[in-house]
Amino acid sequence: MPFYESGLWGDEWVSIEEARALADKHDIRLIVDAAGQIYPLDQFTKVAQTGDVVAFGAKYIGSPHSTGICTGRAEWVESAFQQNFIGVEVAGMKGLPRGYGRPYKTDRGEVVGVAAALRRWFSIDHEERLAIEEAKRTAFHRGLNDVNGIDVTIPNTPQLGPNTTVFIRFDPEVTGVDVNEVIKRLEQGDPPIWTRVGGEEGSIGIGVQMLTDEQVETVIQRIKEVIS
Repeated sequence: MPFYESGLWGDEWVSIEEARALADKHDIRLIVDAAGQIYPLDQFTKVAQTGDVVAFGAKYIGSPHSTGICTGRAEWVESAFQQNFIGVEVAGMKGLPRGYGRPYKTDRGEVVGVAAALRRWFSIDHEERLAIEEAKRTAFHRGLNDVNGIDVTIPNTPQLGPNTTVFIRFDPEVTGVDVNEVIKRLEQGDPPIWTRVGGEEGSIGIGVQMLTDEQVETVIQRIKEVIS
């Protein structure tokens, strides 16, 4: 039974604990897409133990973008492991069907990257990290909120997962372009900036965690250019 854990579901969704109970009741496996449930740290460790298989995106903790972390019950984690490129090579020797993981080969550098990022994530000062990211979000608000037709919103809910996003809403009657045109122009400019529609209609969401201060200023200037 697949379950996507966002940590933000409302009453229309069962909780991950209820999903676990339902899976046990009907004797089916619970596969949890934990995506970016990597903060707070107790949320990370709790979710890691909820499913028979739990998959995290390791990019959210600073690992290479193509990597992930698989936790859960030993037998099912081992089963997932057998699908990797090593499993393809050794399955025959163990009398097992050969897996399909050869095309998804992960290089050693990526494995080391996950291990290093995971150790770092559990040792850094997250209050300091959040303060740095909040300063970058504030820079967007300071740089754009006085521009006619633009409204910048910084969510004030406690961070859950990698949720360090600033939302920028465009009023097409004032700016002359709607949000889809803004996205298109940002992609086609120099440097190309890839965004997508945010949580509110007419807005884009920008995650600041991977941006330097200089890149924040670059994005601000590009947004001003595309609506000028």
